[in-house]
Amino acid sequence: MEHDLTIICDDVRYEVGHKVTLVGIYDEALLLAKFPARISKLCIFQRWKGTVQPSRFRLEVKGKALGTTVSVVGERDESNYNPAATRAQLTVAFSPFDVLLAGECEFITYLGEDSSPSHVHRLEFRLDPRAEAKSR
Repeated sequence: MEHDLTIICDDVRYEVGHKVTLVGIYDEALLLAKFPARISKLCIFQRWKGTVQPSRFRLEVKGKALGTTVSVVGERDESNYNPAATRAQLTVAFSPFDVLLAGECEFITYLGEDSSPSHVHRLEFRLDPRAEAKSR
């Protein structure tokens, strides 16, 4: 499959009518008031294009900001599987999500049994300059 879209956000909600609501979308950085920090929930939403849909995925999250690698393995929801579909969605929620210090984090997606990443998405965790100014 070909990567189409990755969004990091606070929540992903599947609505009636096959709609998806993404809440609190982050750009290239997530600003925090202090480090270490605990984020109550952090979600990754991905959309993939193609006719060959793998039955499993692995998502690794690692980087200087975390201190340790977090790995999630998931399988296709066979009850919603449509072999004629040309798009697939992948959603993972981390709750809580702990950030030790400022720095970059990588969300690395492996589709199927591939040992090479299918996609790498980077997000930086930064100290919020407004919080830094208040502490002075």
